Amino acid sequence: MKKYLLFTFCIAGLISYAQSGSLDLSFGSGGKVTTAIGNSSDAGLSIALQSDGKMVMAGYSLTGSKYDFSLVRYNNDGSLDNAFGAGGKVITVFANSNDCGNFVAIQSDGKIVVVGSSRNFDWDFALVRYNSDGSLDNAFGSGGKVTTDFGGYDVGISAALQSDGKIVLTGWSYVGFDVDFALVRYNIDGSLDNTFGTGGKATTDLGSLHDYGRSVVIQNDGKIVVAGTSSYDFALIRYNSNGSLDSTFDLDGKVITDLGNYSSDDAYSAALQSDGKIVVAGRSGVYPNYNYDFALVRYNRDGSLDSTFGSGGKTTTDFGGFNDYGNSVTIQGDDKIIVGGKNYNGSGSDFALARYNRNGSLDKTFGLLGKVTTDFGSSGDGGISVAIQNDNNIVLAGITGNGAAYNFAVARYIGCSAISSTLTKTPCESSALGLEENTEMSDVSIYPNPSTGVFNVQSSQKISVMEIYNALGEKKFSQKFTNEIFEFDLSKQPNGIYFAHIVSDKGTEVKKIIIQK
Repeated sequence: MKKYLLFTFCIAGLISYAQSGSLDLSFGSGGKVTTAIGNSSDAGLSIALQSDGKMVMAGYSLTGSKYDFSLVRYNNDGSLDNAFGAGGKVITVFANSNDCGNFVAIQSDGKIVVVGSSRNFDWDFALVRYNSDGSLDNAFGSGGKVTTDFGGYDVGISAALQSDGKIVLTGWSYVGFDVDFALVRYNIDGSLDNTFGTGGKATTDLGSLHDYGRSVVIQNDGKIVVAGTSSYDFALIRYNSNGSLDSTFDLDGKVITDLGNYSSDDAYSAALQSDGKIVVAGRSGVYPNYNYDFALVRYNRDGSLDSTFGSGGKTTTDFGGFNDYGNSVTIQGDDKIIVGGKNYNGSGSDFALARYNRNGSLDKTFGLLGKVTTDFGSSGDGGISVAIQNDNNIVLAGITGNGAAYNFAVARYIGCSAISSTLTKTPCESSALGLEENTEMSDVSIYPNPSTGVFNVQSSQKISVMEIYNALGEKKFSQKFTNEIFEFDLSKQPNGIYFAHIVSDKGTEVKKIIIQK
């Protein structure tokens, strides 16, 4: 039996409905927040969630004539946390040149780790640890800062925290004409862990001149998985806990995945499911136009493609524009998959979000048939980092700008549908909680969908009541019926997404259908 979320209508009290994927209007202004930090150019590249619900966003800002690490902490409602740094913001200088913070993680003790790169004579891996109030942690490295040189042009992109407090940082190292995956492990105090690789460092060549490590995750058994790109294909490497390649992973520790003939593929983010399967998100475009789409691949624990997912382990999603980038992936508690990124629509780019079922199909209960885009009002909006809060709401962080100036940007979305009343506040529930779908109502259809206004409804049994709500939870239509086929008219309502709630003549079976006008 399929699992389905039953919606219960309260007899008394005002009913409101929040559709999963809609902006959370209790956050910031209409579900969105923008923050200026430096002179004119701020890039928010990563977000992490504290246990108290506060959100830490990291990136870099232009201060004067150079870029520096920058950090912002928001309260749960999207306001700046004045107990953090100066008015909720922190800027950290490494050297007299450019420094870029690319990823943030929260330790179990509440301390904050930000990793990226710092340029002195060339680029090096860089990381900073902050106390929970935003001050530098002087017990870490030199005054809270650490840099690591691989001998060339080194870019730190992503980090993961081990259960013992050690920090694993990945990216790539450019030596001569060859770019390789690069990996470093640090002890709790920021010193290099000499039990890992060679002096704490490991590099891996996948046989291409251009191998870029972009995301790192740590399995429950301590093995380390790094995802990235090798010569325009998805690339995946698994290391043993000592930094050696894991020969049980596709025999040599390395996996290369081509998403299609003549395609250009880039992997940006990885996540682990509860069953140990590995999900990797990015983009894929096909020659000659290379109009990129969201790309998602799932691997079994041994590195083989998971044939139960998408088409042979792969799936792509087109948002209807020119270029769609799946920049970040995370997994819900019910193993549904969230991918955040950006969509270019021809005149500008917007935040983009998609939710997938466990088999790789789009979750049509989310947004508009599985997809959501959000415009911050400028031509250059892009989601880069996605996270799921404890209440299942989804946070997507990135940038907004118009080419001349950019700011940190973050949006929050309702993670799962909820009905609440003035008498009883019903929490946002996941369909994973397991109420059975009533199969008698499973063949209800509304067509055409989308429609310019008039919708037809057909069911195998009599429908008693239909109610239509807009995305704000306002009731726009309600009528009793005694037929199996009928129609309703929304031509006087504005274009948008609506939600049809249908009750059978038995008065107990309820079904939800998303419709678009």
